[in-house]
Amino acid sequence: MKNILTYYFKKRLPLFIVVLTISMITTIVYLVSSRLVSRNYNEVLYIKDTGMIYLSVLLLIFTTFYSIFEFSFKMKRTSCDLFYSLPIKRRSLFISKYIVGISQILIIFIVNFVIVLIFGIASFAGKEFYNQYTSTYYSYNFGYYFMYLGIMISVAILLYSWYVFFFTRCNTLIDGLINMALSSTLLCVISIAISEFIIKVSSLNYSDLSQYLVGSDYIPYVSMFIITIKINSLAINSTNYVPNILPLVITWGLCAASLVLFIILSDKERAENTLDISDSYFSYKVFLPIMIISLLSICDLSDPLFVAVFIGGYIGFVIYNKHFKLRKNDWFIYIISSGVGFILLLVGALL
Repeated sequence: MKNILTYYFKKRLPLFIVVLTISMITTIVYLVSSRLVSRNYNEVLYIKDTGMIYLSVLLLIFTTFYSIFEFSFKMKRTSCDLFYSLPIKRRSLFISKYIVGISQILIIFIVNFVIVLIFGIASFAGKEFYNQYTSTYYSYNFGYYFMYLGIMISVAILLYSWYVFFFTRCNTLIDGLINMALSSTLLCVISIAISEFIIKVSSLNYSDLSQYLVGSDYIPYVSMFIITIKINSLAINSTNYVPNILPLVITWGLCAASLVLFIILSDKERAENTLDISDSYFSYKVFLPIMIISLLSICDLSDPLFVAVFIGGYIGFVIYNKHFKLRKNDWFIYIISSGVGFILLLVGALL
């Protein structure tokens, strides 16, 4: 595996230099134009920006891009046949490409972090900043930058693992992109559906549980920004923002599980599956019925939106089958999931 890693790193070097250069220029332009320190109406200094949220945006772009770029080879017959014919095990091939991808992401991210840190030192060092919440002055603690760096390195690995796993569960590029989006929003939709149901049966005194089911918090990249905002708020002495811990634990736990599954299932990849229907249990086959049931359960009979869910569910199965004429099994799953969802909709309307 050492030889193939060396080969890939050399092959990726030109693109890596281009991406790194563009990101560095973009970061410098952003920092110069936005300015990290400003003055309020009393002419006292306050921290306008730390650059952390900007870095997280870059990290999201990098993880998404490299997930697609490194593994899109399995969606093309020519490149797929070439890679699978190499004298190396499938697992070693996929792990090698994973390592190459995450290495580029982390190096680019760390270089841009250093640029932000240098701007931060130049802007914050030796200055006193006003905290409007405590009416006191404070000096910036640069330890928060290193706290952010350490946490975001772990987050980058987990987020990349999530995207890579669900992208590689599919056999075409379009399916892979859709599956990345579906997998990211699935927990969000499920949590909203459960939360809505709990609120409807609040007479059973379970309504307090709904506060732990904040839908968007279960989206991996949203979870990343929640962590970023928390560290950023600590760094600039703003309000004590307290994130919901349960979604963070569940989301990042599933991201870690996706890395394990990616390694385990990589040996099952076959060249003959390329451009075929994406029949993985971690794709349309399972995600579509769950989405249909969850979305219908939160609809209202007085709102025609539930009709759009029926139509959208059918379109989802058409994309899955790559044909308007669905297979018998898929008709069965579509009808059953729509029926279950509609029953939950009726139950919700009666409560």
